[in-house]
Order: sequence, then C-alpha cells, then structure tokens
Amino acid sequence: MIINCPECGKEISNESKQCVHCGYPIARHLAEQKQKKEIEKREEFLRNNPNFQPKAYKVFNIIQMVSIIILVVCTLLFFIILAFSNGNAFKDDFVFFSVFLIIEIVGLIIDIIICGILKSCFKRR
Repeated sequence: MIINCPECGKEISNESKQCVHCGYPIARHLAEQKQKKEIEKREEFLRNNPNFQPKAYKVFNIIQMVSIIILVVCTLLFFIILAFSNGNAFKDDFVFFSVFLIIEIVGLIIDIIICGILKSCFKRR
C-alpha cells in the first residue's frame, strides 16, 4: 500500500522501515499511529460504558466478598466454641480449633485488606 511520508509528503510503501527520500522512520511512525488508535478506541469504549470495571476489579471484589462471608462464619464458630468451653476456648479439647480459627480469622482480615488495596488499583476513576 502506498502512503505519504509524514515528514516530506512523498509517496512510499507502508512496508518501508524508513522513507527512501528523507530517511524518516516510517515503521516507528506507523507503530505509534496504531498504538494511538488503540488508545482512542479504548477511551471511546470507556466513555460509552461508564460503569465498566476491569475483570481484575471484579475478581478481587468476589474474593473479598467470599472472604468476608468466611470471616463471619469463622468468628461465629469461635464464639460457639467459647460458649461451649465456658469462656476458656484454649482449654484441652478446644485448643486446636480455637487456634485454627484465630489464625484463619487473622488471615481473612489480611486477605480482605489486600483485596481492598488491589481493587483500588484497578478501579476506574
């Protein structure tokens, strides 16, 4: 395909790496134009879809919601163990489950915080 050189305006092939007349880097120019068109296309898509969120945001949102549900369940289980152990959840039969639940609760809280931070990285502004 024949195009005009953006520098000198003479006709050249679009497959040339540089203009045969003035030496202008055609290949780089075409790559920049292609990238510019892709950016404009993406920006137009985002303007036409104001509620669009990237998949990563949605994934972190789902992980965060599941973590919150599991956190509530683990907390309830810990309080049930606390009730059945007469206020001493770290006594004999309950110590394994109590330690497990506390470690799980702390891990879930960290998970929820990290997902919140990562969601903010992907959220559209």
